[in-house]
Amino acid sequence: MKTFSFCTIHFVKVTSKRWRIFFFLLLAGWAQTTFAQIDSVMIPDPDEYDWSSHLYLGAPFINNSIGSYTHLRNSLNQQGLGFARLQGNSMASYGFGIQKRRVKIGLDVVYGLANSKTDKNTATKSRLGFQAFSVTLGYGLILRRNRQWFVNVGIGSQETRVNIYKTGATTPSVSFDDLLTSPMVGQSPTLLHKNTFLELSVEHMFRPKRPISFSPVVKFGYRYGTKPTSWGTDANLSFQNAPSDRLNQFFIQSIFVVSNNHKKRTHAEKEARRKRREANTWGLNPQ
Repeated sequence: MKTFSFCTIHFVKVTSKRWRIFFFLLLAGWAQTTFAQIDSVMIPDPDEYDWSSHLYLGAPFINNSIGSYTHLRNSLNQQGLGFARLQGNSMASYGFGIQKRRVKIGLDVVYGLANSKTDKNTATKSRLGFQAFSVTLGYGLILRRNRQWFVNVGIGSQETRVNIYKTGATTPSVSFDDLLTSPMVGQSPTLLHKNTFLELSVEHMFRPKRPISFSPVVKFGYRYGTKPTSWGTDANLSFQNAPSDRLNQFFIQSIFVVSNNHKKRTHAEKEARRKRREANTWGLNPQ
């Protein structure tokens, strides 16, 4: 009997607790619906905008990439130099785009800020940075009232720069007057890798609701080199047996876009505009 009473009391407590949570969520939803701020400005339907021009701005630390240069790493490892398998970079970027309903054309410029990694086992420090640009063509797979999802394909070029240093070594003293004749011990010249790549990305944007809009954009994708290219240098050197790599890079961008949006013109508006243009003589034939 005591066991039955205890189970009954426990069931009532659990049930009443769940009901309290349920009523709390119900009340919260009602309050959000009832007291939500109502925009007094009449916002036009997004479908009224026929085309838009975009300016993209991306800041470091919220834009990142990760890539690999396998053959360069293997070559450096064989020399007893450390080089990480995966190279991550924070990025800054800007770009421009023109959107006509579901179709979007864009130009992106990306700067991969130089990273710095130290391998204590080999007493090696490496720095890697890059700059790239690409031209993309996007298609809006999903266009809803508030959101739009684009799939972008593109082609571009990337230039990657790498510097390798030995840590803990005695810093050589070089006379400034003998820069071109003194050997540089313990560090490499700047290694240079140029590669044309293909790009595939998915992009999420908010649909514009005003003539001038400012909104966040999330974009993630992959860049893959069209063919392996050899590492070189910007110094007056010619490498022998230099390794060849193909760009292999994932990226994610959280950027902002400023858009200038243009409404669709009705037939009457187009006709009125045509008549105004015909009537305007630009002062050459004043009435």
